[in-house]
Amino acid sequence: MNKKFTVIVDTDEKIPHEFLPDEFCEGSIRKKIKTGDYCIVGAEDILAIERKRNLQEIYGNFTIDWKRFRNCLDRLSEFQFPVIVCEFPFYDIAKFPLDSGIPSRYWKPKHFAYRKHILNRFLMIKEEWGIEVIFAGSRERSHEIMIEIFKSTNEFLSSGQFNVAPDLYKSIYEYIDEKD
Repeated sequence: MNKKFTVIVDTDEKIPHEFLPDEFCEGSIRKKIKTGDYCIVGAEDILAIERKRNLQEIYGNFTIDWKRFRNCLDRLSEFQFPVIVCEFPFYDIAKFPLDSGIPSRYWKPKHFAYRKHILNRFLMIKEEWGIEVIFAGSRERSHEIMIEIFKSTNEFLSSGQFNVAPDLYKSIYEYIDEKD
């Protein structure tokens, strides 16, 4: 059995997940992380998980904060296991700006046109930066997915094998293929 892992939660994370001690995890610590929001002790140079709470955050990253976010993507792509975990379902993109977190009084016609732009940016992140994008669908599911990624990374540190359950999440391409 692998030794237990300790989760590092970035000090800038505003609404952090809590990782309680269990058979796999020692718990979590708050510490400044160079890139991303979460990783585990001992894997700071190979694993980076960037969490996105909602489409409002993504909208900001993909528009007015694009230059800063591109720098983040550049840094993430240097990791062996870079991941963006979205706490909303993939299908929310098709409804944007509905359920995005952007108050309806601020909606403009351009927001509805951004649906395709958002999808294209996610595809670009996967194709140009090689960063896995996971649409967890909820905060609870994103927590479960991160734990599985931490377990797999911890196993990798011990054995050199990185095995994530094939049904843990769908690739962005699988979502797109479903539309056809």
